Amino acid sequence: MDKEHFSGQGRMTSGVTVVTATNKPLFMQNLFTNFKCQQWRVKEMIVLLNNDGMNIERYKKQASSFGNVSIYKLPAKWSLGKCLNYGISKAQYEIIAKFDDDDYYAPNYLTEAMLRLEKTEADLIGKNKFYMYFKHSSKLMLATMPSKNRVAGATMLFKKKLYPDVSFKHLRKGADMRFQKDSIKKGYKLAFTSPSHFAAIRRANQKMHTWKVTKKTIRLLRAKKIAQTKQYRSIVNQTSKQK
Repeated sequence: MDKEHFSGQGRMTSGVTVVTATNKPLFMQNLFTNFKCQQWRVKEMIVLLNNDGMNIERYKKQASSFGNVSIYKLPAKWSLGKCLNYGISKAQYEIIAKFDDDDYYAPNYLTEAMLRLEKTEADLIGKNKFYMYFKHSSKLMLATMPSKNRVAGATMLFKKKLYPDVSFKHLRKGADMRFQKDSIKKGYKLAFTSPSHFAAIRRANQKMHTWKVTKKTIRLLRAKKIAQTKQYRSIVNQTSKQK
């Protein structure tokens, strides 16, 4: 699905704020690259450094070429949930997209999500099915969330109006799933985007990731092998039909 196709189907004037919390210097370039490539025009990114050893001035200089990236340094003792709430409070736009620092977001990721949000009139949107790519084995898999009322935490996009009625709990892990549970409990509408335009990337060294993927995880997600390839992006970037 190309940029022109999207531009003809929806208004690209609504703004979206991408919020990312990270404590890993190794993934900063990936974070910037994912944001820079997004075709959706009106956007900003808020980066929350959750590591006392990260040099905020270095990353501000790196981000200065974008003009729409704000970087804040928060205490390492803060939980992921507390960091995300801080990021939401700083957002200038009414739509919030949670990006993880270690995954792949294709150029049309935000465009698909924003247009789907408009079409479904949902409050919270994301991927119930999503791609997983294992770099060390060049294996691409398609995973499905265990619950029909959950989306992958790295793919959450929601209306800012949910906050602070719903906020991220002060948890280091599982804050995104709790946010979804609380949103649904309070009557907010959830909808799904296609599996396309995103891949959860995993590397041989599990310590590089907050979310550890084990054999048990693979079974729980009913993950099926799609391809053995180093060119996973050509598959992930293809548009899936969405009802």
